[in-house]
Amino acid sequence: MVYSDFAIDQLLGRLAEVWNRISTSKCLTADLLEAIEVIRQLRTKAAPPPNEPLTLEELRELEEEWVWIELLVPFYRMESGYYRKRSRFSDADKFCCGYPNVVIRDLPYSLYGDTWLACRRRPEEPRPEPAPPAWREHLLRRFERAE
Repeated sequence: MVYSDFAIDQLLGRLAEVWNRISTSKCLTADLLEAIEVIRQLRTKAAPPPNEPLTLEELRELEEEWVWIELLVPFYRMESGYYRKRSRFSDADKFCCGYPNVVIRDLPYSLYGDTWLACRRRPEEPRPEPAPPAWREHLLRRFERAE
């Protein structure tokens, strides 16, 4: 199961509320510290796997799989998007792709990296990291002192 940063922040917020109510109990404090560690581990599991461009070898080994084709320059009136490899029409020189039952284009492997790239999924725009809420820093400082 993948947890979003929002869900993890909500859990940390609830733990901060509990911490403020029970910070005098050693037993509950230990349980709370354990819960914080579990949530930290969830954040590391929530990161999506890398989406590096496929190598030519990986492209050639694909069967009838969907990939994201990113066009680096205008190419054959085609747009960047998801396309399915058409193995039956692909050969050592070209990557043939399209949609089910429709062949769209032959992309020469010789132009790979110069005019087009292929990834397993659509590349994400880098998002600026939001500033952590003030309560989060306060909570983390308190837990570090307790350890």
